[in-house]
Amino acid sequence: MQLAYNNKFKPQNNSFVVKLKRNATKLSAIVVFLVVVVVLIVNTSFSKARTAGATDVSTKLHSYYANDIPVKNALIFPSIEHAPLLREMGVDALFNTKVDAQGKKLYLMTEAATEDSEASLNRKFESDDSTSQLLHVKKSFLEHGKLKYTGSSSPDVVVVTLVDFEKYEQTQLIKIVQNRVNYAQKHNYGIYVRWTQEFLPMLSVHNAKYDWAKLYALRAAMYAFPNAKYFWYLNEEAMIMRYDIDMVKYLLNPKVLDPIMLRNQPIVPPNGVIRTFKNTDSADVDLVVTQAGQDINTDSFILKNTFLSKALVEFWNDETFKSYHNFPRLAESALTHILQWHPKFLAHTAIVPPRTIAGLDSDIAVNDDIHYSKGDFVVVFRDCEAKQSCSKEIDQYWSIAESK
Repeated sequence: MQLAYNNKFKPQNNSFVVKLKRNATKLSAIVVFLVVVVVLIVNTSFSKARTAGATDVSTKLHSYYANDIPVKNALIFPSIEHAPLLREMGVDALFNTKVDAQGKKLYLMTEAATEDSEASLNRKFESDDSTSQLLHVKKSFLEHGKLKYTGSSSPDVVVVTLVDFEKYEQTQLIKIVQNRVNYAQKHNYGIYVRWTQEFLPMLSVHNAKYDWAKLYALRAAMYAFPNAKYFWYLNEEAMIMRYDIDMVKYLLNPKVLDPIMLRNQPIVPPNGVIRTFKNTDSADVDLVVTQAGQDINTDSFILKNTFLSKALVEFWNDETFKSYHNFPRLAESALTHILQWHPKFLAHTAIVPPRTIAGLDSDIAVNDDIHYSKGDFVVVFRDCEAKQSCSKEIDQYWSIAESK
């Protein structure tokens, strides 16, 4: 048969290709081995970052203020007796303000929040014709966020709460804060209470509702208590009913948490497609939450002081979520969304029965896993605003808690 090309130029088999084909199995095994090694190195590095403790990670956090005010007392809360004057002054008198190009009022961090100069601070207030009493109240309000715990021994748990001087009278505010103080003192825990209005400069930039302030407060608490193990956010419309219950022994110990974790639980009950993982190790849980209706309940939830928890707070507080128009319950809806679409966070989340840390108040006696029952740890007045009964319920449950 006649060839179409000169016989001496007949193509020869490429020796490299032949050898490659001959050793394909060995090469595949080597590639797989290298991939496994890389994955193990990455996972080990991330695990070390998570378990390194708050000391390594917290140094990367920064305060909202230029300088700190060190305190040795782990019970950090504002001067509640200032509430009437703060309400009288109004938030416009507490911050510098400006109107942007769109006509939106912005609240600005004043000199008191960024400088330590006492003389500069006094000149600022005197120019506003404030009395000495108003000067003291305003200064206390603006500098409260600078407090940072520097005691020799860090509390295991810090209870974080926001209080609103525009919403409640001094009587109710005292009961809310004293409830946390009484509980924390019983177990050598810390508390971190801030005025909701302190975060107006951050909220006004995004035209965000007060509900989002909890994330700024949590971030500030993590900075103020860098070595705490857990942060328990508890809404002001909630009351600790059992001072005798130690949160760590009661829930946060992995051996205790494991059997009560709701595994394969829909994130959006009752028929949501995305569910909690069946094999989540309780020792790896960084977020403990409950549910109310079709939402994650953020009236009472716990974050472990880890790299992942800090990442969650930053991500959850992103401008994209705050500006999204289709989150009916604001921060709660945003967290529900995050857990559905970001499996890394879901893998470190435990959903527990509501009555564990957030039993819902009910006008009638209900015996279920959702509503508060006598002897439960915590009660949450979730719908009290709609019923216009918040102050009444605070007074009622405060009296019950203190009578024990």
